[in-house]
Amino acid sequence: MTQTVIGVFDTNAQATSAKEALMTAGITAGDIDFSTYGEKGYANKDYSNHESGVSGFFADLFGTDDKTAHQYADVASRGTVVTVHTKTMEHAKKAAAILDQHGAIDFDGRATAYKATAGKAKLNDETIKVIEENIAVGKREVTTGGVTVRSRIVEKPVHETLRLRQEEVYVKRTPVDREATAADLKATTGNISVTETAEQAVVGKNARVVEEIEVGKKVNTRTEEINDTVRKTEVDIDKVAGNVVKKHDDLNKKR
Repeated sequence: MTQTVIGVFDTNAQATSAKEALMTAGITAGDIDFSTYGEKGYANKDYSNHESGVSGFFADLFGTDDKTAHQYADVASRGTVVTVHTKTMEHAKKAAAILDQHGAIDFDGRATAYKATAGKAKLNDETIKVIEENIAVGKREVTTGGVTVRSRIVEKPVHETLRLRQEEVYVKRTPVDREATAADLKATTGNISVTETAEQAVVGKNARVVEEIEVGKKVNTRTEEINDTVRKTEVDIDKVAGNVVKKHDDLNKKR
């Protein structure tokens, strides 16, 4: 769904700077409308032919709320209007932040101020609003990253080669033909036992702790300098000298 973001600036220079920042942020020029109607809070007669256009724009935007549409059109007619068309709410918020950073005025506050000024103008009075900005510097905590450690048991195949020894008993009979000796006669009786042995593979496993992983966080502090500007209205009052008005008593004394 298309989102429309509107910013009104007191000067054309502010609006131009905001437009360049929008384009730097990736918003194409085709999605930005740029119209100058007035300068520094005063409607410029050179742009009076655009008044119906800006009035119609806010009339379409607010529908049947003619009062609000008229107030917004009055504010817009005194400055430069930058309109941004975005495709998502995220992009709309980003565009609004850029417009604010470059001096987009507060519609409601300015409309109220103009309305109050218009009421006083009927009495032939002119009022200069003396404005002074204050800056509040604070801090907030944001998530900058993190780590998740997971442990699991996995199986890994192990291949080993063993050389196993195995014994085998054999009986060998060899035919002979010789005279028997006393030793031969003595050895004709008795038993001979031979035992076979063989080696078998034996697998033994033991578990050992080879590493410990500690998960925690440490706190570091840093000092950051904030450089910004605040605005205030400075008023210069110049007295204009006029002719001295003489009283009737002074004129009589000269006579």
